[in-house]
Amino acid sequence: MATKRYKISEKAVEKLMKENLELKKSLKTQREVVFDTICEHKEGLSCKDICDITGIAPRQVRDSTQRLKTDSMVKTFDCRCGSTPYYIKS
Repeated sequence: MATKRYKISEKAVEKLMKENLELKKSLKTQREVVFDTICEHKEGLSCKDICDITGIAPRQVRDSTQRLKTDSMVKTFDCRCGSTPYYIKS
């Protein structure tokens, strides 16, 4: 079975590439979403709070917060019982 080949103009290709680039720029990574959420709450947020607010899975939130801690963008402090870490902007 032969496939049909379509000729696409260079302008159409450039337009599609431009739209694709604009779409990629408008999308946020999970790490950016987690960081923005932490920045919005000055009192600090636990992992569960971040999960509830953003809808991101707990494992993904933990991975994002660990990377943010490594890059010194986020600090942690423990709750009064010392078992739950809360994340705040550095």
